[in-house]
Amino acid sequence: MPYIADQEELLFYRGYGQSQLDPIALAYYRYERGITDITVECERVLSNTLGDQDRAQALEILQLYFLPGCTIEMAYKSDKTR
Repeated sequence: MPYIADQEELLFYRGYGQSQLDPIALAYYRYERGITDITVECERVLSNTLGDQDRAQALEILQLYFLPGCTIEMAYKSDKTR
């Protein structure tokens, strides 16, 4: 399911209150989280202990990270250092 940036921001401030964000830290943690999530799903896709159905599901999840508005794009858009 694609993320909606405005909705994510609203939920962030609802949970943490108004605060000043460090854009470099935000980009770093979005990249780090994305890499971690992708690594987990890659391990599942390549697993020799999971069944075909579980590995296929992991591949579907992995593909979601690369859709517009999802993990990779959000990290890239928040990266003001590039």
